[in-house]
Amino acid sequence: LVVVNTGGWFDRRPNTPRLPNGRPAYQPGSVMVFVNEGTPNRHWLRVRLEGARRPGEPPGPGKSNRMGIGARVTAAPASPRSALPIVRELTAGGSYQAQSGPELHFGLGEATGVSRLEVRWPSGKVQELRNVPADRTVLVREGVDRLEVLPAKAKGRGKSLS
Repeated sequence: LVVVNTGGWFDRRPNTPRLPNGRPAYQPGSVMVFVNEGTPNRHWLRVRLEGARRPGEPPGPGKSNRMGIGARVTAAPASPRSALPIVRELTAGGSYQAQSGPELHFGLGEATGVSRLEVRWPSGKVQELRNVPADRTVLVREGVDRLEVLPAKAKGRGKSLS
């Protein structure tokens, strides 16, 4: 089961899709892709992390792993209404035969950006960035106080999974 969120809704884990008779809508061994097209005028932000430890460098204090696994990111949507902060943690996996992607997705709804983006790195360092615009993927490097905007990915519609 693959779930792709392309809309700007506040994220929620989907329930297992079911048929009218109550059985799961997919069978073990089959691959299904669910795409959330979202609603127009909804916004999002994807965050990719890069820890300060270089490849081949032994673990040590003050530098997080290269992929930022274990980092906790809090995004405060810049919204006219008081939206609650959204918290995500970058994990290497979390379910049987599943793996999380290397980016954290924040559904911002009507908010056109994030007023405060806080990264708590596994090293213990805390990094805060302000006024991040929505509808883009950004790279946050440990210890660097500016964002890098990454190029947009193709949607991949109509492509084969095999």
